[in-house]
Amino acid sequence: MKQHHPLLRRMLCAALALAVACMGTPALAKSIPALDPEMTVNSSHAIYYGSEASLADGVYGAQENVDGEGWVYVQTAADGTDLNLQPTEELAFAGAHLYAYSYLYDKKVATTGQDVKVTFTIDMKDKGGDDISMNLWMKGEPEREVFTALSPMTEGLSRTPHMPYNIKEQPTLTFVARQHGEAWNRPFVAVYEPSTQKEPSAIQSVSYFDAEEPGLKDFAGICVESKNGRTDHIFSLTDSSQTATYQGMKVKADYAVISNEYAGNRTLFIGNGTQLIASSISIQTSEAANVLLEKKQGKWYILSSAPCKIVIDGKAVQSGITTELTLLAVQ
Repeated sequence: MKQHHPLLRRMLCAALALAVACMGTPALAKSIPALDPEMTVNSSHAIYYGSEASLADGVYGAQENVDGEGWVYVQTAADGTDLNLQPTEELAFAGAHLYAYSYLYDKKVATTGQDVKVTFTIDMKDKGGDDISMNLWMKGEPEREVFTALSPMTEGLSRTPHMPYNIKEQPTLTFVARQHGEAWNRPFVAVYEPSTQKEPSAIQSVSYFDAEEPGLKDFAGICVESKNGRTDHIFSLTDSSQTATYQGMKVKADYAVISNEYAGNRTLFIGNGTQLIASSISIQTSEAANVLLEKKQGKWYILSSAPCKIVIDGKAVQSGITTELTLLAVQ
């Protein structure tokens, strides 16, 4: 896994006792550093290539009112409509590589090409009332099935102190997405966002886009609109030598984040890449690098693993390797 700067954790996968397993070939799985317990993570994203992706979450996984606890799990289409999940025995032992499916029970399935929204909520009325939720948005694709199920309790988490509920007395709720047919050009694309009642969801909407290059198939694009006016366009490619273009934005990297300007702030990032172009701003390196270009209160800062050329509003500046955010001399 590639390590990215902590400032970008709001757009990346946080380690919140989250176990994600990909059946098939996990050719790309973007995820990032362990969560700092003092930091609030607003959102994250993950992309998986393979035939199946599953989420088993011991913190957020429990069925409503199991053993008297207030656990709520909601799965709908992203527009809020009911997916009409039906009981199924389709997830079952089918060979050594899928043996874990034998432990699943209370299984339900829906076949849908719609985008999916899932919310796991812990009812904290007995611990101050600040309910904890994990919100998940997943891009829909043709020939896709989504499952919910219960699996045995998560033994590893039961030894973690200060958990918000009794792990050993609760099953682990499991979400599985299955793609029929090839999944290389139809990867599992998801956005995760933890929230509480006191720190509610910051995301207004999640949508998806395709690159304008007609031959670029193994690409995933996500647009995350936040309630504070920030919009992030996220680019992910399996080959950093390829170029992806969308609405005037151009990226040549494994991974990139391009935000709009909001309240004098802006974030642009390339991971293992050489080029980023977006509305009067460009980043260019001679070798694959991780580069963070950030505008805070009207001033530009940079963090780069390799020398690079930055152009902002026609003003060019060369920047060397930096190990911490450094004021850029292009004000």
